[in-house]
Amino acid sequence: MMASSGSIDASHYTSSRTQTNLCFHGNPLRHLDPFGTAVNYLDSAFRNIRNLGIISVTSTDTGSLYSKSLNVTMRHYGSNIVRTEYYKELAARMVLVTVARAAARCNKGIEVMLAVAVEHFVLVVVRVLRGPTQADESAKRIRQLIHCQWCEERVFLKQGSMVEENLYRQLPCNCHGSMPGKTAVELGPLWSGPLFNSGFLRRMLCAAVQHSMEDIQPLVKTLICESECTTLKSSVHGPTALINQVECGVVIKVQKVEESGTADHSGKRKTGDEPGNVVKKLKSDGSLEHPAFYYGIHRHSIRGMNMPKLNRFLQYLTEAGFRVSRTHFDPTGVRTDATLDQFKSVLTKYSVPTYTNTTATQNPEETVRAME
Repeated sequence: MMASSGSIDASHYTSSRTQTNLCFHGNPLRHLDPFGTAVNYLDSAFRNIRNLGIISVTSTDTGSLYSKSLNVTMRHYGSNIVRTEYYKELAARMVLVTVARAAARCNKGIEVMLAVAVEHFVLVVVRVLRGPTQADESAKRIRQLIHCQWCEERVFLKQGSMVEENLYRQLPCNCHGSMPGKTAVELGPLWSGPLFNSGFLRRMLCAAVQHSMEDIQPLVKTLICESECTTLKSSVHGPTALINQVECGVVIKVQKVEESGTADHSGKRKTGDEPGNVVKKLKSDGSLEHPAFYYGIHRHSIRGMNMPKLNRFLQYLTEAGFRVSRTHFDPTGVRTDATLDQFKSVLTKYSVPTYTNTTATQNPEETVRAME
Protein backbone atom coordinates (compact mmCIF):
# COMPACT_ATOMS: atom_id res chain seq x y z
CA MET A 1 0.00 0.00 0.00
CA MET A 2 2.75 2.41 0.90
CA ALA A 3 4.69 1.61 -2.25
CA SER A 4 1.58 2.16 -4.29
CA SER A 5 0.92 5.45 -2.54
CA GLY A 6 4.49 6.54 -3.15
CA SER A 7 4.28 5.76 -6.85
CA ILE A 8 1.07 7.76 -7.15
CA ASP A 9 2.66 10.76 -5.48
CA ALA A 10 5.72 10.54 -7.72
CA SER A 11 3.64 10.27 -10.88
CA HIS A 12 1.48 13.17 -9.74
CA TYR A 13 4.59 15.27 -9.16
CA THR A 14 6.03 14.33 -12.56
CA SER A 15 2.72 15.07 -14.27
CA SER A 16 2.47 18.49 -12.61
CA ARG A 17 6.07 19.30 -13.57
CA THR A 18 5.39 18.27 -17.19
CA GLN A 19 2.21 20.33 -17.35
CA THR A 20 4.10 23.37 -16.10
CA ASN A 21 6.81 22.94 -18.74
CA LEU A 22 4.22 22.46 -21.51
CA CYS A 23 2.36 25.56 -20.38
CA PHE A 24 5.56 27.61 -20.69
CA HIS A 25 6.69 26.01 -23.97
CA GLY A 26 7.33 28.49 -26.77
CA ASN A 27 5.79 31.56 -25.13
CA PRO A 28 7.94 34.70 -25.62
CA LEU A 29 6.22 36.48 -22.69
CA ARG A 30 5.66 34.81 -19.33
CA HIS A 31 4.14 36.34 -16.24
CA LEU A 32 4.46 34.62 -12.86
CA ASP A 33 1.95 35.81 -10.28
CA PRO A 34 1.62 33.09 -7.64
CA PHE A 35 0.35 33.42 -4.11
CA GLY A 36 3.41 34.40 -2.11
CA THR A 37 6.88 33.74 -3.48
CA ALA A 38 7.61 32.74 -7.07
CA VAL A 39 10.93 30.97 -6.47
CA ASN A 40 9.40 27.53 -7.03
CA TYR A 41 8.42 28.36 -10.62
CA LEU A 42 11.51 30.15 -11.90
CA ASP A 43 13.34 27.05 -13.16
CA SER A 44 10.38 26.00 -15.30
CA ALA A 45 9.96 29.54 -16.62
CA PHE A 46 13.58 29.80 -17.78
CA ARG A 47 14.03 26.24 -19.02
CA ASN A 48 12.72 26.62 -22.58
CA ILE A 49 12.04 30.30 -23.16
CA ARG A 50 13.36 31.70 -26.43
CA ASN A 51 16.11 34.26 -26.75
CA LEU A 52 15.04 37.86 -25.98
CA GLY A 53 11.88 36.60 -24.30
CA ILE A 54 10.33 38.55 -21.44
CA ILE A 55 9.66 37.14 -17.96
CA SER A 56 7.83 39.15 -15.31
CA VAL A 57 7.70 37.97 -11.71
CA THR A 58 5.34 39.24 -9.02
CA SER A 59 6.20 38.47 -5.39
CA THR A 60 3.62 39.14 -2.69
CA ASP A 61 5.46 37.61 0.28
CA THR A 62 6.17 41.01 1.81
CA GLY A 63 6.86 39.46 5.20
CA SER A 64 10.05 37.84 3.96
CA LEU A 65 10.90 40.57 1.44
CA TYR A 66 10.64 43.43 3.94
CA SER A 67 12.73 41.86 6.73
CA LYS A 68 9.84 40.76 8.93
CA SER A 69 10.57 37.00 8.72
CA LEU A 70 14.32 36.66 8.34
CA ASN A 71 14.32 32.86 8.55
CA VAL A 72 11.83 32.66 5.67
CA THR A 73 13.94 35.15 3.72
CA MET A 74 17.00 32.95 4.06
CA ARG A 75 15.00 29.84 3.19
CA HIS A 76 13.40 31.23 0.02
CA TYR A 77 15.97 33.71 -1.27
CA GLY A 78 19.22 32.69 0.42
CA SER A 79 19.98 36.29 1.39
CA ASN A 80 20.78 37.96 4.68
CA ILE A 81 19.00 41.30 5.11
CA VAL A 82 18.01 43.71 7.89
CA ARG A 83 15.44 46.48 8.09
CA THR A 84 16.85 49.61 6.45
CA GLU A 85 15.53 52.91 5.13
CA TYR A 86 15.85 51.52 1.60
CA TYR A 87 14.18 48.17 2.39
CA LYS A 88 11.92 48.22 -0.68
CA GLU A 89 14.79 48.49 -3.12
CA LEU A 90 16.62 45.89 -1.07
CA ALA A 91 13.68 43.52 -1.65
CA ALA A 92 13.67 44.17 -5.41
CA ARG A 93 17.40 43.47 -5.69
CA MET A 94 16.99 40.29 -3.65
CA VAL A 95 14.27 39.00 -6.00
CA LEU A 96 16.47 39.80 -9.00
CA VAL A 97 19.30 37.72 -7.54
CA THR A 98 16.97 34.72 -7.34
CA VAL A 99 15.83 35.33 -10.93
CA ALA A 100 19.41 35.69 -12.18
CA ARG A 101 20.47 32.45 -10.50
CA ALA A 102 17.53 30.54 -11.99
CA ALA A 103 18.44 31.87 -15.43
CA ALA A 104 22.12 31.00 -14.98
CA ARG A 105 21.24 27.39 -14.15
CA CYS A 106 19.72 27.22 -17.66
CA ASN A 107 22.75 28.93 -19.27
CA LYS A 108 20.86 32.18 -19.70
CA GLY A 109 21.47 35.74 -18.60
CA ILE A 110 19.05 38.53 -17.83
CA GLU A 111 18.68 42.21 -18.61
CA VAL A 112 16.48 44.03 -16.12
CA MET A 113 13.71 46.03 -17.77
CA LEU A 114 12.12 47.34 -14.58
CA ALA A 115 11.81 46.55 -10.89
CA VAL A 116 9.12 48.20 -8.80
CA ALA A 117 7.79 47.83 -5.27
CA VAL A 118 4.29 49.26 -4.99
CA GLU A 119 1.33 48.52 -2.76
CA HIS A 120 1.67 44.94 -1.48
CA PHE A 121 3.97 43.36 -4.07
CA VAL A 122 7.34 43.52 -5.80
CA LEU A 123 7.33 43.24 -9.61
CA VAL A 124 10.43 42.60 -11.72
CA VAL A 125 10.53 42.31 -15.51
CA VAL A 126 13.61 40.88 -17.22
CA ARG A 127 14.65 40.09 -20.78
CA VAL A 128 16.24 36.68 -21.32
CA LEU A 129 19.63 36.52 -23.07
CA ARG A 130 20.61 32.99 -24.02
CA GLY A 131 24.14 31.64 -23.78
CA PRO A 132 26.72 30.88 -21.08
CA THR A 133 28.52 34.16 -21.74
CA GLN A 134 25.38 36.12 -20.92
CA ALA A 135 24.86 33.95 -17.84
CA ASP A 136 28.38 34.72 -16.63
CA GLU A 137 27.87 38.45 -17.16
CA SER A 138 24.69 38.35 -15.08
CA ALA A 139 26.42 36.35 -12.35
CA LYS A 140 29.03 39.12 -12.05
CA ARG A 141 26.22 41.46 -11.00
CA ILE A 142 25.61 39.44 -7.84
CA ARG A 143 27.47 41.02 -4.93
CA GLN A 144 27.44 41.49 -1.19
CA LEU A 145 26.48 44.82 0.38
CA ILE A 146 28.12 46.35 3.43
CA HIS A 147 25.70 48.47 5.49
CA CYS A 148 26.54 50.80 8.37
CA GLN A 149 24.06 50.39 11.22
CA TRP A 150 24.75 53.86 12.63
CA CYS A 151 24.33 56.20 9.68
CA GLU A 152 22.87 53.69 7.15
CA GLU A 153 25.56 54.40 4.59
CA ARG A 154 25.97 51.49 2.20
CA VAL A 155 28.18 50.29 -0.64
CA PHE A 156 28.51 47.14 -2.74
CA LEU A 157 31.66 45.17 -2.00
CA LYS A 158 34.27 45.09 -4.73
CA GLN A 159 34.57 42.05 -6.94
CA GLY A 160 37.31 39.55 -6.25
CA SER A 161 37.97 36.36 -4.33
CA MET A 162 40.77 37.73 -2.15
CA VAL A 163 39.90 38.44 1.47
CA GLU A 164 40.31 42.12 2.28
CA GLU A 165 41.90 42.97 5.60
CA ASN A 166 39.50 45.75 6.54
CA LEU A 167 36.11 45.90 4.80
CA TYR A 168 35.26 49.11 6.65
CA ARG A 169 37.61 50.98 4.31
CA GLN A 170 35.11 50.55 1.49
CA LEU A 171 32.44 52.48 3.40
CA PRO A 172 32.51 56.26 2.78
CA CYS A 173 31.57 56.98 6.41
CA ASN A 174 33.95 56.97 9.40
CA CYS A 175 31.53 55.50 11.94
CA HIS A 176 33.83 52.54 12.60
CA GLY A 177 36.58 54.85 13.79
CA SER A 178 34.37 57.04 15.96
CA MET A 179 32.03 54.38 17.38
CA PRO A 180 32.94 51.43 19.62
CA GLY A 181 32.60 47.85 18.42
CA LYS A 182 31.48 46.59 15.04
CA THR A 183 29.31 49.11 13.23
CA ALA A 184 28.49 47.44 9.90
CA VAL A 185 26.79 44.27 8.67
CA GLU A 186 27.20 42.36 5.43
CA LEU A 187 23.95 41.93 3.51
CA GLY A 188 23.11 39.90 0.46
CA PRO A 189 23.82 38.54 -1.97
CA LEU A 190 21.99 41.22 -3.95
CA TRP A 191 21.68 42.37 -7.55
CA SER A 192 24.13 45.24 -8.08
CA GLY A 193 23.14 46.15 -11.63
CA PRO A 194 20.58 48.70 -12.83
CA LEU A 195 16.89 48.24 -12.06
CA PHE A 196 15.48 50.01 -15.12
CA ASN A 197 15.88 50.21 -18.88
CA SER A 198 14.94 53.68 -20.06
CA GLY A 199 14.21 52.60 -23.64
CA PHE A 200 11.80 49.92 -22.47
CA LEU A 201 10.09 52.37 -20.12
CA ARG A 202 9.63 54.94 -22.88
CA ARG A 203 8.01 52.40 -25.16
CA MET A 204 5.89 51.32 -22.22
CA LEU A 205 4.75 54.91 -21.72
CA CYS A 206 3.89 55.25 -25.40
CA ALA A 207 1.70 52.16 -25.18
CA ALA A 208 0.05 53.45 -22.00
CA VAL A 209 -0.80 56.76 -23.68
CA GLN A 210 -2.10 55.10 -26.84
CA HIS A 211 -4.39 52.82 -24.85
CA SER A 212 -5.49 55.62 -22.47
CA MET A 213 -4.06 53.90 -19.39
CA GLU A 214 -3.87 57.09 -17.36
CA ASP A 215 -3.55 55.38 -13.98
CA ILE A 216 -0.03 54.05 -14.62
CA GLN A 217 1.39 56.98 -16.59
CA PRO A 218 2.60 58.97 -13.53
CA LEU A 219 4.44 55.89 -12.21
CA VAL A 220 6.09 55.17 -15.56
CA LYS A 221 7.19 58.81 -15.91
CA THR A 222 8.73 58.63 -12.45
CA LEU A 223 10.54 55.44 -13.44
CA ILE A 224 11.89 57.10 -16.60
CA CYS A 225 13.41 59.95 -14.58
CA GLU A 226 14.67 57.47 -11.99
CA SER A 227 16.29 55.26 -14.64
CA GLU A 228 18.34 58.22 -15.89
CA CYS A 229 18.71 59.81 -12.44
CA THR A 230 17.42 63.18 -13.53
CA THR A 231 14.69 65.56 -12.41
CA LEU A 232 13.96 66.99 -15.85
CA LYS A 233 13.73 65.32 -19.24
CA SER A 234 13.20 67.63 -22.18
CA SER A 235 12.43 65.16 -24.94
CA VAL A 236 12.31 61.55 -26.02
CA HIS A 237 13.67 60.53 -29.39
CA GLY A 238 11.12 58.96 -31.68
CA PRO A 239 9.52 59.08 -35.14
CA THR A 240 8.52 62.34 -36.81
CA ALA A 241 4.77 62.16 -36.08
CA LEU A 242 4.75 62.71 -32.33
CA ILE A 243 2.45 64.10 -29.70
CA ASN A 244 3.91 66.07 -26.78
CA GLN A 245 2.75 65.33 -23.25
CA VAL A 246 3.96 67.36 -20.30
CA GLU A 247 3.62 66.30 -16.68
CA CYS A 248 5.72 67.10 -13.62
CA GLY A 249 8.42 68.72 -15.74
CA VAL A 250 8.73 65.69 -18.02
CA VAL A 251 8.07 66.18 -21.73
CA ILE A 252 7.26 62.89 -23.40
CA LYS A 253 6.91 62.61 -27.17
CA VAL A 254 4.45 59.85 -27.97
CA GLN A 255 4.09 58.19 -31.33
CA LYS A 256 0.67 58.26 -32.95
CA VAL A 257 -1.35 55.05 -32.88
CA GLU A 258 -1.56 54.58 -36.64
CA GLU A 259 2.24 54.73 -37.01
CA SER A 260 3.17 52.55 -34.06
CA GLY A 261 3.11 49.21 -35.83
CA THR A 262 6.48 47.52 -36.31
CA ALA A 263 5.32 44.97 -38.86
CA ASP A 264 4.29 45.67 -42.43
CA HIS A 265 0.91 44.74 -43.94
CA SER A 266 2.22 41.37 -45.11
CA GLY A 267 2.79 40.33 -41.51
CA LYS A 268 6.54 39.79 -42.00
CA ARG A 269 9.12 40.95 -39.54
CA LYS A 270 11.04 44.04 -40.58
CA THR A 271 14.78 43.85 -41.04
CA GLY A 272 15.45 46.09 -38.05
CA ASP A 273 13.65 43.66 -35.71
CA GLU A 274 16.01 40.74 -36.26
CA PRO A 275 17.41 39.27 -33.00
CA GLY A 276 20.93 40.55 -33.69
CA ASN A 277 19.68 44.07 -34.30
CA VAL A 278 17.52 43.90 -31.20
CA VAL A 279 20.57 43.17 -29.05
CA LYS A 280 22.37 46.19 -30.56
CA LYS A 281 19.28 48.30 -29.93
CA LEU A 282 19.21 47.19 -26.30
CA LYS A 283 22.82 48.27 -25.84
CA SER A 284 22.02 51.69 -27.29
CA ASP A 285 18.98 52.00 -25.00
CA GLY A 286 21.05 51.44 -21.88
CA SER A 287 22.35 54.81 -20.71
CA LEU A 288 24.61 55.57 -17.78
CA GLU A 289 23.58 53.37 -14.88
CA HIS A 290 21.65 55.04 -12.12
CA PRO A 291 23.11 55.10 -8.60
CA ALA A 292 22.18 52.24 -6.32
CA PHE A 293 19.77 52.94 -3.46
CA TYR A 294 18.50 56.24 -2.12
CA TYR A 295 18.44 58.42 1.01
CA GLY A 296 15.33 59.52 2.88
CA ILE A 297 15.37 63.26 3.42
CA HIS A 298 13.38 63.02 6.67
CA ARG A 299 15.60 60.22 7.98
CA HIS A 300 18.62 62.54 7.84
CA SER A 301 16.93 65.78 8.85
CA ILE A 302 18.70 68.07 11.32
CA ARG A 303 17.15 68.77 14.69
CA GLY A 304 16.17 72.40 15.16
CA MET A 305 16.37 73.15 11.45
CA ASN A 306 13.70 73.45 8.77
CA MET A 307 14.57 71.49 5.65
CA PRO A 308 14.01 72.90 2.16
CA LYS A 309 11.20 71.53 0.05
CA LEU A 310 12.07 68.27 -1.66
CA ASN A 311 12.03 69.62 -5.23
CA ARG A 312 14.12 72.60 -4.14
CA PHE A 313 16.59 70.29 -2.41
CA LEU A 314 16.91 68.22 -5.60
CA GLN A 315 17.82 71.42 -7.43
CA TYR A 316 20.48 72.23 -4.83
CA LEU A 317 22.04 68.79 -5.23
CA THR A 318 22.06 69.20 -9.00
CA GLU A 319 23.76 72.60 -8.70
CA ALA A 320 26.38 70.96 -6.48
CA GLY A 321 27.29 68.64 -9.37
CA PHE A 322 25.51 65.45 -8.34
CA ARG A 323 23.14 63.25 -10.31
CA VAL A 324 19.79 63.22 -8.56
CA SER A 325 16.20 62.09 -9.00
CA ARG A 326 13.18 61.11 -7.01
CA THR A 327 12.33 57.45 -6.52
CA HIS A 328 9.08 55.52 -6.58
CA PHE A 329 10.30 53.37 -3.68
CA ASP A 330 9.90 56.27 -1.23
CA PRO A 331 7.90 59.50 -1.77
CA THR A 332 10.52 61.45 0.21
CA GLY A 333 13.52 59.47 -1.03
CA VAL A 334 16.35 60.93 -3.12
CA ARG A 335 18.39 58.78 -5.49
CA THR A 336 21.80 60.36 -5.96
CA ASP A 337 25.44 59.52 -6.53
CA ALA A 338 26.44 61.71 -3.59
CA THR A 339 27.70 60.04 -0.44
CA LEU A 340 25.78 60.43 2.79
CA ASP A 341 28.25 63.03 4.09
CA GLN A 342 27.85 65.07 0.91
CA PHE A 343 24.08 64.62 1.09
CA LYS A 344 24.03 65.94 4.67
CA SER A 345 26.38 68.78 3.81
CA VAL A 346 24.04 70.14 1.14
CA LEU A 347 21.03 69.57 3.39
CA THR A 348 22.70 71.48 6.23
CA LYS A 349 23.74 74.33 3.97
CA TYR A 350 20.20 75.05 2.79
CA SER A 351 18.32 74.33 6.02
CA VAL A 352 17.17 77.30 8.08
CA PRO A 353 16.85 77.46 11.86
CA THR A 354 13.42 76.90 13.34
CA TYR A 355 13.74 79.92 15.66
CA THR A 356 15.95 82.85 14.74
CA ASN A 357 16.53 83.94 18.33
CA THR A 358 17.68 80.46 19.25
CA THR A 359 20.27 80.31 16.49
CA ALA A 360 21.65 83.71 17.44
CA THR A 361 23.08 82.22 20.64
CA GLN A 362 23.76 78.77 19.29
CA ASN A 363 27.34 77.58 19.02
CA PRO A 364 28.42 76.29 15.56
CA GLU A 365 29.82 73.18 17.25
CA GLU A 366 26.35 72.43 18.63
CA THR A 367 24.91 72.67 15.12
CA VAL A 368 27.44 70.14 13.85
CA ARG A 369 26.71 67.88 16.84
CA ALA A 370 22.98 68.07 16.13
CA MET A 371 23.60 67.16 12.50
CA GLU A 372 25.47 64.03 13.55
